[in-house]
Amino acid sequence: EFSPVGEMTQARVSLHMKAGGLLYAQGDSGRPAVDLDEQARRLCAKFLALATPVLGLDRAERLRGLALELDALSEVGVLAAAAALR
Repeated sequence: EFSPVGEMTQARVSLHMKAGGLLYAQGDSGRPAVDLDEQARRLCAKFLALATPVLGLDRAERLRGLALELDALSEVGVLAAAAALR
């Protein structure tokens, strides 16, 4: 079934408490944060959390650094080599 892009970035959670209460929260990961430095910090943390188990911490941090400086790289092969599985 087709979902508009806006719906794909929505997250909703409901918790039904044993005492009868209901907790509900929602968020939209497609909406940029107002604080771009905080958004960059969270995105880098998420990248490291996902990449470290695959690449190891040193390689994941190197890849993150290269990606953040992508416009300064003389060639993209450096980034591809850092991302390659061994």
